[in-house]
Amino acid sequence: MPLGFEYRCDACDYEWMLFSTGLSIGPTQWGFRKFTCFSCQTFLSISKTIDRNSWKVWLENNQSSLINNTLLNELKVEIDRRLDNARGLTPVKLDFNSMRCPTCQKDDLLELPFGEHPMRCPQCLTLSGNSINNDRLSIYRFE
Repeated sequence: MPLGFEYRCDACDYEWMLFSTGLSIGPTQWGFRKFTCFSCQTFLSISKTIDRNSWKVWLENNQSSLINNTLLNELKVEIDRRLDNARGLTPVKLDFNSMRCPTCQKDDLLELPFGEHPMRCPQCLTLSGNSINNDRLSIYRFE
């Protein structure tokens, strides 16, 4: 079920609604890093640390989620490359620099906490969008 958030631009007073997209790659038993797109509200969680055995198990159970997503496939290839020379249970720290948002392709995903950075206004393109409904969460269901 998507989460919907309403925003108003402080620069031009335009109001709009965004529905969140959540993506993740890798097991999270050793923590994860969360990246956000401030244009389309896509969230990406990536394992902070991973070992080759845990990665293989995670891949077997989640292969279908990677099929239609170019960024997740690129991350999979890079994680495979980094784990090639690691022993089965040796944890490897995963550091990724900037990544283009796989949903809107407009902005890079940033490792900033959601809610601490204004959203990009689709009308004037400034980073001036603040949540209208700070006191509640709107949940929308499509059938």
